[in-house]
Amino acid sequence: MKHPHIKPYKALHARIYLHGETDSSIAEKVGLSQQQMSTRMQGLCPFDVTEMLRIGNELDFEPEDYYLLFVRPTQALIKGGRK
Repeated sequence: MKHPHIKPYKALHARIYLHGETDSSIAEKVGLSQQQMSTRMQGLCPFDVTEMLRIGNELDFEPEDYYLLFVRPTQALIKGGRK
């Protein structure tokens, strides 16, 4: 059964856009392929800690941003039944 198309990382995508970047440009800067970034942004594969830190460094995240932009969306995916 297919899951409805959801975008768990909408806030991260917005932060990327507001920083003058695209998902693809950030992916390249942090060493991910466009496909890997897309898979993560769709919630099909989790970001690992190194990827989160690299993205945060590129976008000048504050410590609380990691929770808001990575942990909270992951919690929502788990509660929604997607792993």
